[in-house]
Order: sequence, then structure tokens, then C-alpha cells
Amino acid sequence: MRKQNPSFKILLLIIVLLLSTGFQCKCTSNDIAKQLKPITLEYWGVWDDSEVMNRLILKYQIIHPNITVKYKKLRYEEYERSLLEGWADGQGPDIFSIHNTWVPKYKDKILPMPKSIELPYVSYKAAIPGCEKKTEQVITSQKTHTISLSELKNNYSGTVYHDSVLNGEIYALPFFLDTLALFYNRDLLDSANIPFPPADWDEFIEDVRLLTQYDVDRNIIQSGAALGTFENIDRSVDILSLLMMQNGVDLSAFASKGSNLGRSTEALEFYLDFADPQREIYTWNNEKPNALDAFSEGNLAFFIGYSYHIPLIKQKAPILNFSISEIPQVNLSNPINYANYWTQTVFKRSKYTKEAWDFILFLSQEENVKEYLKDAKRPTALRSLIKTQEKDPMLKSFATQVLTADSWHEVRDFNHLEKAFQKMFSKIYSDEPQDLGTLLRSVNASIQTLK
Repeated sequence: MRKQNPSFKILLLIIVLLLSTGFQCKCTSNDIAKQLKPITLEYWGVWDDSEVMNRLILKYQIIHPNITVKYKKLRYEEYERSLLEGWADGQGPDIFSIHNTWVPKYKDKILPMPKSIELPYVSYKAAIPGCEKKTEQVITSQKTHTISLSELKNNYSGTVYHDSVLNGEIYALPFFLDTLALFYNRDLLDSANIPFPPADWDEFIEDVRLLTQYDVDRNIIQSGAALGTFENIDRSVDILSLLMMQNGVDLSAFASKGSNLGRSTEALEFYLDFADPQREIYTWNNEKPNALDAFSEGNLAFFIGYSYHIPLIKQKAPILNFSISEIPQVNLSNPINYANYWTQTVFKRSKYTKEAWDFILFLSQEENVKEYLKDAKRPTALRSLIKTQEKDPMLKSFATQVLTADSWHEVRDFNHLEKAFQKMFSKIYSDEPQDLGTLLRSVNASIQTLK
């Protein structure tokens, strides 16, 4: 009798086991669409273009093909009103972007990040021989832990922790973090024999004196810097807030009694001096055009702004010879910078809160953040990507300042804060003499009512 080949016996045993366990080719009946519930997430933002977000959305849908994410970009002027009206009509977003200072304001509409999320995941493997499909989709349920408070503190800039954590829970996660930096016209600095941009405010004052030009009637024909006014300076409140922080002011009670009021007044006086015709550093006034336009036209040497101003300047002035450096400091050994960024969160009454948070966490992974930052051309909020961005000449200064950046906290309505400062500047430039300390106390009192 002929002996059977041992390998044949093993193959026969495997086939029997496969048949007995029901592991058979199910290419026609094992349809992935029938196993996963279709879900649509509405995602609203302000500054990111659809092209940037859609590339990341497609990556997410590879592992979650049942989840469709629809990204919608709205104009800043209509954004908050659209959010509230959308939710009231049941048409609002599941995921939405908010400014870092808005977290307390929207706290009651946010579902904090859960400790863990369990969702079905799709992976792919080679199909069983004989099936028509070349690959087979495999569904597994996976429970993943999200981000702990210590991980948030260790992975992100310190200001992210302060902005995002309320009552021990994480309310939002950012994909980037912008900081105020100093834009400068290289040609104007070269003409004034200034080899490098200023590192501190004393150097800044000296450079402004050299760069400012007047006619015979002391009318400004070339400005060294755009400081001292409100309406024609982009983010003037941010610049003044930075000066206060660098002067040792605690913004949580910036104009209360004692040293806080004195230091706040000193910072405001310093800011106003640049628009005071009686001062030696007079270089700007309310009659000047918008600061961004003046810089783009080559009539302004120093412009204080954010990374999002870069494409605006290049669009207005494609051949302008400008560079960017770190913002001047009061104390170079203890740098203090100002943060301004948008962060992502989840509407508490969304039908799909765990899927919404899972999507935010997916986009927050370093690999995906890196792709986002490359496309959006923004500075990072992740500590791990700072060194990489320091190699980029346009983003270097912003990224270098991320770890020392801070801003306002616990203010329920930042728009109200800006209006309070606007009202203060209107009184400063009125015909009646004003006491700066009294004006600052009035702004502080207005802000405190919102906390």
C-alpha cells in the first residue's frame, strides 16, 4: 500500500479545521457596509481650507470607512452666530474650532474628552485563495485610551494645558500654536545700517529712531514701527497684552490695585509713546493706513504679527524683501511670548461624540499633525515638532517661541475684552485728558464681570 506524503496529511488537516470552524470564503456576503453603521460628522472651522482638511479626512476614512466627515469653512465674522443658530436648528457641527480664549465661554456646549474610546476598525489582509477579491476587509473592535492630563502637559506647550483643561478635564486639542513675532523690511534696515533685528526693546527703540523719517513739518513719511494706536494695527490688544506680560503683569487681574496696576500702566505708556508727537520715538499715528498694508507697501520697517500674516504679505507684495525674528524681550534670560491659536472640540449634544473625539485624536497624532502643518504652513503646538520647524526660515521664530508663550485665561468673552480696550483707546485719543490708571481699572472691572 502506497504511503501518503506527510505534508499532504498536514494540508488535509488544515482544510478540515478551516471548514469546521466556518473560516470560509465569504467574498460576496461579508460586505463591510452591512457590518458598520454609516455615520456623518459635521466639522466647522474658520481658517483652514477644505483642501488641507480633506486630505486628512481621507486618511481617517481608510480605517473608519463608515464615517464620513464633512468639513465646512466659515467666515470669521459669521462664525459664532452660525454656530449658535446651527445648534438651535439641529443643523450645527459635531466638531468645531474655537479660539484658545473661547474655551470658558463655550464650556457648557462642549463634551470633555473621554478617558477611552471603543470603535470598530477596518484592516486589510490577503484574501483566501479562490475568492474573487485580492484583499479581505477585517473588522475588529478596539478600545483605545485617549490623552491623560500628564500627557497633555508633556506633549504640548504649557499654555495649551492652561487653555484646554477645566476642572481636571480636557475640553479641546489644537493642531497648531501661533505666536507674535517681529517682521522686518531687510532693505530698510540695510539702508539704516542696522545689521540685525533688535533682540530687546531698548534696541528696538534705537532702531525705530534710525528708521523713522519725517518731512520738514515733522509729518511721518517712513515709519519705524506700528505701535501706539488701536484701529489701524492688526491684533493691537495682543501686542499690548504681550507688553504687559513682559512687564510682570498677571493678566488675570491686570489692572487691580498694587503692582499689577502700576506695571500695566507702564506698559500702556510705553505702547502709546510710539504714537505721541511729543516723544522722540514718535513713528505712528491714527492717520496711518492699516499696518499690514503699510508694511507690504514698503513704508513700515517693523510689523508685529503672526504666521498667518506671511501669505497675506506675499500676496500683497510678492517681491518684498522681508524676514521674521523673535519678538523683542524685556528680559532676554526670561523670554515671554504671546500665544494665539485655534483648537478643536466636540459639541456635547452630538449623536456621535465618541466618533467626533476619535477623529480629533487621529488628527492630533504626530504624523498627521506634521502633514497638517506642512500644508497649512503653521507653527506647531507639539513639543516634538519644534526642532523640525526651527529649520524652516519662515516658521523658525514662531516655533522657537512656542514653549514660552501664554495669553489670557478664564475670560468668558474675549470679544468683550477687545471692545473694552477699544473703548479705552477712544477715550485716550479724545480731546479730554485721561488718567491711564483709571482707564485700565475700568477695563479690568468690565472684564472681571465676565469671569
